[in-house]
Amino acid sequence: MQSNPVTDRRESSSGKTITMPNDHDVMTLEEAAAFFRCDPATVKRRAKVLNMPHKRIGSLWRFYRPSLVAWMQESDGDRENNKAA
Repeated sequence: MQSNPVTDRRESSSGKTITMPNDHDVMTLEEAAAFFRCDPATVKRRAKVLNMPHKRIGSLWRFYRPSLVAWMQESDGDRENNKAA
């Protein structure tokens, strides 16, 4: 099976095809902070308080780049809607 540069489709143990993000789409806390150009502690606070999409794996924080972009776009729309009200 050929790998797509954006995602990789694989067959799970149950026989279902699943889509896996590529390695560049999954970011650590530090990479997410660099993406937002802020301190990692700020990203942690935003994830907890503002529902920034993330996953915790034990003490590790992981962020999915497409989800962060969508979250930023939604947040921009929310701000615009609040201005109009």
